[in-house]
Parts: sequence; C-alpha cells; structure tokens
Amino acid sequence: MKKFKMKKSVKKLWTDGLRSGKYEQYHNEYAGPANCRCALGVLIDEYSSKVSRRKINWKVDHAYDKGNKILADVFGGPEMSDKIGSKIIDFNDNKGWSFNKIAGYVDRYL
Repeated sequence: MKKFKMKKSVKKLWTDGLRSGKYEQYHNEYAGPANCRCALGVLIDEYSSKVSRRKINWKVDHAYDKGNKILADVFGGPEMSDKIGSKIIDFNDNKGWSFNKIAGYVDRYL
C-alpha cells in the first residue's frame, strides 16, 4: 500500500481545530452533545464547514454516513480512511491521547 500524504491545507485545518479549544474531546463516536467531538469528528466538522460546504448536522440519522464519505475524500478512499481512521480512533478512544498530542502526530506523520 502506498504511503499517504495529507494535503497541507487540510492538515492545518484539522490540527488548528484540534488545538483551538472549540471542541471538548469525546470518545467512541464522532460527535456528542454541543461541541463534543472525537478527533475524527473535529476533522469532519472543520472540513465540512470550510472546504466541502457539506456542513454536518449530527442530529440527523445519516450524519455518520456523510462523515465517513468526508473521511474517504480526505484520506483518498475508504481503504486508506479505514487504516488512518483506526489509528486515530485508537489514540483518541483507547490510549487517551489529548487533542494536542493527536495534532502533533498528524503534523509529523500525515
């Protein structure tokens, strides 16, 4: 499998969102009440509102499907989205990494 390189503009959007203080870190789902998001939920929110113009309404049943489509767009397809997404989910949900630590990983490795 080829190595993935994230677009610098999208990476900045994501890491700025993670470091902004706008979101409260959430676990096991993309989104929770108010501005609670997991790390991937932050990417979906920031990308959907500023790049794709497909703002996600998390209260709608199909929001998660739309979020998955955005992640596939950002990561160059569903296979790479699953691979990278699984790693970020592990950091956020299982290892207890802060948004700042996840942003550092994104900056360095994606």
